[in-house]
Amino acid sequence: MLEPFEQVENSFTRSKPGTGLGLALSRAMIEAHGGRLWLESELGVGTRAHALLPPERIVSRRSELAATA
Repeated sequence: MLEPFEQVENSFTRSKPGTGLGLALSRAMIEAHGGRLWLESELGVGTRAHALLPPERIVSRRSELAATA
Protein backbone atom coordinates (compact mmCIF):
# COMPACT_ATOMS: atom_id res chain seq x y z
CA MET A 1 0.00 0.00 0.00
CA LEU A 2 3.03 2.28 0.08
CA GLU A 3 3.84 1.91 -3.61
CA PRO A 4 2.45 4.37 -6.19
CA PHE A 5 -0.98 3.43 -7.60
CA GLU A 6 -1.30 0.48 -5.22
CA GLN A 7 -4.78 -0.09 -3.81
CA VAL A 8 -6.27 -2.75 -1.57
CA GLU A 9 -8.95 -4.82 -3.24
CA ASN A 10 -12.05 -5.23 -1.09
CA SER A 11 -15.62 -4.02 -1.23
CA PHE A 12 -15.09 -1.16 1.25
CA THR A 13 -11.98 0.40 -0.29
CA ARG A 14 -12.99 -0.04 -3.92
CA SER A 15 -16.22 1.86 -3.30
CA LYS A 16 -14.06 4.93 -2.59
CA PRO A 17 -12.41 6.73 -5.52
CA GLY A 18 -8.70 7.36 -5.49
CA THR A 19 -5.50 7.00 -7.43
CA GLY A 20 -3.54 5.03 -4.87
CA LEU A 21 -0.97 7.80 -4.49
CA GLY A 22 -1.79 9.14 -1.01
CA LEU A 23 0.40 6.87 1.11
CA ALA A 24 3.19 6.78 -1.50
CA LEU A 25 3.33 10.59 -1.60
CA SER A 26 3.16 10.78 2.18
CA ARG A 27 6.05 8.35 2.50
CA ALA A 28 8.11 10.28 -0.06
CA MET A 29 7.58 13.58 1.78
CA ILE A 30 8.34 12.07 5.19
CA GLU A 31 11.49 10.33 3.90
CA ALA A 32 12.61 13.60 2.24
CA HIS A 33 12.70 15.04 5.77
CA GLY A 34 14.70 12.11 7.12
CA GLY A 35 11.69 10.35 8.59
CA ARG A 36 9.94 7.03 8.19
CA LEU A 37 6.38 5.90 7.39
CA TRP A 38 5.22 2.35 7.97
CA LEU A 39 1.99 0.40 8.30
CA GLU A 40 0.88 -2.26 10.75
CA SER A 41 -2.18 -4.27 9.82
CA GLU A 42 -4.17 -6.91 11.65
CA LEU A 43 -6.80 -8.88 9.76
CA GLY A 44 -10.28 -8.13 11.03
CA VAL A 45 -9.02 -5.31 13.25
CA GLY A 46 -7.62 -2.61 10.99
CA THR A 47 -4.48 -0.84 9.86
CA ARG A 48 -2.33 1.72 11.65
CA ALA A 49 -0.11 4.18 9.82
CA HIS A 50 2.96 5.41 11.73
CA ALA A 51 4.92 8.52 10.79
CA LEU A 52 8.22 9.27 12.49
CA LEU A 53 10.08 12.53 11.89
CA PRO A 54 13.44 13.51 13.40
CA PRO A 55 13.00 16.07 16.23
CA GLU A 56 15.05 18.68 14.37
CA ARG A 57 12.46 18.69 11.56
CA ILE A 58 9.57 19.55 13.90
CA VAL A 59 8.79 23.25 14.27
CA SER A 60 6.33 24.34 16.91
CA ARG A 61 3.58 26.65 15.78
CA ARG A 62 4.62 29.18 18.44
CA SER A 63 8.22 29.49 17.15
CA GLU A 64 6.95 29.62 13.58
CA LEU A 65 4.64 32.52 14.44
CA ALA A 66 7.39 34.33 16.37
CA ALA A 67 9.68 34.16 13.34
CA THR A 68 7.10 35.96 11.19
CA ALA A 69 6.29 38.71 13.72
